[in-house]
Amino acid sequence: MLQAVLFDFDMTLIDSSDAMLNSFRLLSERFGFPPVTRERLMEFIGLHDEAYWREAIGGISEEILDYYRQVCLPSELPLFRPLDGTVQCLKNLRRRGLATGCATNRRTGDAILRQTGLWDLMDCSIGAGQVPNPKPAPDMLLLAMEKLGASPECTVYVGDTDLDVAAGVAAGVRVVALTTSTDEKTLHRAGAWRICAAPSELEGLLAGEGLLAPDDGNCRPN
Repeated sequence: MLQAVLFDFDMTLIDSSDAMLNSFRLLSERFGFPPVTRERLMEFIGLHDEAYWREAIGGISEEILDYYRQVCLPSELPLFRPLDGTVQCLKNLRRRGLATGCATNRRTGDAILRQTGLWDLMDCSIGAGQVPNPKPAPDMLLLAMEKLGASPECTVYVGDTDLDVAAGVAAGVRVVALTTSTDEKTLHRAGAWRICAAPSELEGLLAGEGLLAPDDGNCRPN
C-alpha cells in the first residue's frame, strides 16, 4: 500500500498559467520582449531559475529581476488557483491515510499554497531552495520522503513535465503524469508509470491499481 503521494506545483496542484502570462505581459511592456503565449509557456514551465528565464526571454539581468520582484510578483499571487479537482483529490487521499506533499522547482511554493488554501492539505513542502539540485535530479523527492518517513516503493509522484518524470524515476518512485502541460507521448517516452488528464482521476487510478487502503472515512482527518 502507498504511504505518500507527492505533487509537483505548477500545472499539477496549481494552475499558474494566468499568473505567469500576466508577468510576461508586464515584462514585455516594460522591456520590449516578444509576448509569451500560453503554448510557449507550457514548453518551459517546469524549468528552474536560469533555464526558465533563458527559455522565456533569453536570460535575466538584475534590472529585469528587480522589476519582476517589485512589480510582477505582487500581481501574480491573486491569479494562482488550484487545478479543478485538486482540493477534493488531496482530501480524499488524506482520508485514506496517505501523507501528501509538494516538491517544486520553484525556490518555494509555500506562500502560494497558503494563498490558495492548499497549505493545510500538505504534510511537507519542498522547494528547489532546500536541496542542492533541482529537478530532474531526485534530491527534493528524496528529502520529501525522508521528512514523511515514506519509502520509494510506497510513494507516488504526480507531475506534468518530462522533468517531473525524470526526477521520479531517479528517486525510484512511481510517477503519475498529468497532461495539463505536456503531451502524452512525451510523458510516456520520459518513463511515466501512468498518465491521466486531471487530479480528479488520481484516486480512482491508484485504487484501481490496488495501492490504496479501503476508504472507510476513518483513516485520518483532513
